[in-house]
Amino acid sequence: MKVPHTELLFEEALNKAKGLYVMGHTNKYIELHLADKKYPDSVIDGVILQISQLRKAERRQNGIQKLFFGCTIIAAACLTTYFSFHSDSPVGILMAGTGILGVFVAVKGILQILNFE
Repeated sequence: MKVPHTELLFEEALNKAKGLYVMGHTNKYIELHLADKKYPDSVIDGVILQISQLRKAERRQNGIQKLFFGCTIIAAACLTTYFSFHSDSPVGILMAGTGILGVFVAVKGILQILNFE
């Protein structure tokens, strides 16, 4: 079975675009680079769509990690505060601040998951 020419062009352009994506280039740069290499506009549009999906998936994964890390900080702060409450130790006050930090990290993770950042 013979693969159509546009599918080969798409795969070739996608591989080049993934290499540029890994190097940290923006979608606009990738688009201009592919246009300089004389790829058809339909191929470039499809490749940019794929790269955008990769960026969203990476952002979502980072958001999930931040959410998990933030919740872990909150849990550790709450447990430490609970166990040191009656010991007249300033650790409880410090852990309250740490808990607030955990809330900020978790909220940042949620915003990344929802693509608001």
